[in-house]
Amino acid sequence: MNDNIPLVFISYASPDKEQVLPYYDALKNTSYELWMDEKKLVAGQDWSFEIKKNFSKAQVIILFISKNSTLKRGYVQRELKMALFNLEEKLRDDIYLIPVILDETAIPDELKELHCIRDQGFSSNLHEIKRSLSMQLEKVNKDLKISLHNGKIKWRLDTKKEFRDGLPGYDVSCQLIKLSSELFNKLNEISDLINSELSRDFMNFREVLLEQDSSIYNFASPEFSRINSVEKSCANVNLVERVLSIQYTNYHMGAGAAHGNISFNTFNFVLDFPIQIRYLESIFENKDSAHEIIRKFTIEQLSQELYEGQVDEFSKDWLESGTAEWKNFRDFIFDDDGLVILFPPYAVAAYAYGPQIVKIPYSILSLEIKETYRSFIGISLPI
Repeated sequence: MNDNIPLVFISYASPDKEQVLPYYDALKNTSYELWMDEKKLVAGQDWSFEIKKNFSKAQVIILFISKNSTLKRGYVQRELKMALFNLEEKLRDDIYLIPVILDETAIPDELKELHCIRDQGFSSNLHEIKRSLSMQLEKVNKDLKISLHNGKIKWRLDTKKEFRDGLPGYDVSCQLIKLSSELFNKLNEISDLINSELSRDFMNFREVLLEQDSSIYNFASPEFSRINSVEKSCANVNLVERVLSIQYTNYHMGAGAAHGNISFNTFNFVLDFPIQIRYLESIFENKDSAHEIIRKFTIEQLSQELYEGQVDEFSKDWLESGTAEWKNFRDFIFDDDGLVILFPPYAVAAYAYGPQIVKIPYSILSLEIKETYRSFIGISLPI
């Protein structure tokens, strides 16, 4: 996959595969990478992991909707939920999600504020998809190397890669960041700190060269089954008043592993100095009461979203143990209207549910946050 061109992801329900495949063939283009599981997955790959990874990295999602996708729970519903969450971070004129209705099914309530392509036949549908893609990718291509946030922060992403075949070998890809600003000073220190932490993976993975084992791995096996691989992609750079949040999403696949996994690195800084907000609990006056509020909100929201309020004892234990301590909330970023907590797979639910994201409105937390940090984030106390 070419990191220097946008990624366009096709989401659909499995029963609609034959109807969607012609769109893939007609949309192939050298100006972007088109990803569809039927076309991109190869034998032996962890299909669930690859779908989640490429969905998370996509700049545009083409979502094919039909009765098959709306009448039963599955990946399309999860992808719609994640796409709508990501949509909140986009500009109002971004075309991140392109919904295409394949039959007479009603437009889902969550999409009624978006223009949906109603089925007018393949040629007409394709024309509308291409028109939307062209408009969005023109913007994406301009901003792929240099991105702006309200004119206050600039950043550039440069991909560093290293591959070494072996028994096992390694394949590491990481987007290093270069921050700059005419308003805030010493952003090079933030860039250096982040890149230092991310680059550590290159040294760590090289250690396998000292631990070669031909009794477990061999060159007759497919390459991906004898390679430890990791991709670290910058998923979000957000400035909230004077607090900068940067989120990396990491995709891991161990040599011979049953499946891949996803994790996060989050970095938060007060830009006045700058200083790093290393631990979430440090921004609260009373850590115990703040933890209880965050924990309660998280459990209630995930109980509804994952299990529609019907939580069995096993799932309840998972939710409670996965939120029991502050260290369970180590991955966090600040958004314009709330605190975002990120949980990797296995943290609060079974692997099949994937990573979970919970946004806690500042209105719930404002009384608990230290006055200094309320000022940095721009939060007002309730009247």
